[in-house]
Amino acid sequence: MTKKKYAIILTIIFFAASCSKDIVVDVGSNAPSQLVIYGYITNETKAHSIRISRSVGFSYTDSPVSGAIVKITDCDGIEFILDEDPEEPGIYLTADDVQGEEGKTYTLDVHIDGNGFTASATMPRMHNIEKVEFRVPEFHFDWFNENFMAVHVHIADEDNLPEENFYSVFVWHNDSALNSTIDRFLLGYGINGDMPIHYFRIETENGLPGDGYDDEDEIILQPDDVVKIQINAISRAYAIFISTAQTELSGSIPIFSGPPANVRSNIETIAGQSQALGFFTAFSGREASAVYE
Repeated sequence: MTKKKYAIILTIIFFAASCSKDIVVDVGSNAPSQLVIYGYITNETKAHSIRISRSVGFSYTDSPVSGAIVKITDCDGIEFILDEDPEEPGIYLTADDVQGEEGKTYTLDVHIDGNGFTASATMPRMHNIEKVEFRVPEFHFDWFNENFMAVHVHIADEDNLPEENFYSVFVWHNDSALNSTIDRFLLGYGINGDMPIHYFRIETENGLPGDGYDDEDEIILQPDDVVKIQINAISRAYAIFISTAQTELSGSIPIFSGPPANVRSNIETIAGQSQALGFFTAFSGREASAVYE
């Protein structure tokens, strides 16, 4: 993978529903910079953001794009105007009381330098989380069961929700995100009523696990620690976007398999001649926490 394509992927990855298209990027030494649009709307009440930038050389950070006209419109015609953050160029924010609704379709419109771009996404419906609890792992390895603790999530069994869906899972330990970057996304085709989400090391009467588990950075679960789980229902298109982005970054396995798939974009050109890479999506989430006793 060339440095130019890698830089564009990183722009989207670290500042991370509908029909998608492949974007072919000129990777020549004199290739023009690529416009990158990335953002989402969720069911949280907050200021939602869209990031607009231009990719530059591999050894440099991307360049923010200012002066764009940005809005998000729902399927009922309600518009949310995004203003550029005065303290962070290239970041466009809704008002801080905007909340997306599950089942609604949202359309992003961006106009910059005589060029117009759009993308649409429908917010999937999400199950409710009934509770989070700690449980001894149910493996056939006594050593593992004695030295680790599983974090289980109980999901409500609700009607009118799709049997097949895609999910992203985030885990917090005492307000510290354990998987804040996109390479730790956990994607699934469905969820059931009770499932393990994460495993923590614990200290037993015999001390800590020995050989192979002496990583100083590994978290040891202690009494009164708080673990929070967030599960987001995401679209199939966004799941494919994440998966192909991961493949582009990590390469194909095994090493003699085919080349990585191109990262897909759902950003469409509606005015002008320029193209943009990126993704706009909508997702709904639920979260719950538990204290380890």
